[in-house]
Amino acid sequence: MGMSSHVIGFRDPDEKWKQMKDIYDSCKQANVEPPDEVNKFFNWEPPEKEGIKVNIDEICESYSPYDVTEGFKIEISKLPKNITHICFWNSW
Repeated sequence: MGMSSHVIGFRDPDEKWKQMKDIYDSCKQANVEPPDEVNKFFNWEPPEKEGIKVNIDEICESYSPYDVTEGFKIEISKLPKNITHICFWNSW
């Protein structure tokens, strides 16, 4: 079983995120599927408490300083200005 590593940026929830989250929560509470527009807004996943996911793959490079290591190098100067969090995770 191999391990894969991931990285994603987040920006803080804005007014549209809060509106979409309210719709999502109301639909789930009523046991109905949220509208496609809401699901698409959240990339067909449950809303993240951290806010809005922002793909930052284009500014990430593989970083392996030693033979048995694997990681990421992120060019901070190229991060979108509204990014407030960067999350890294591994999965097996």
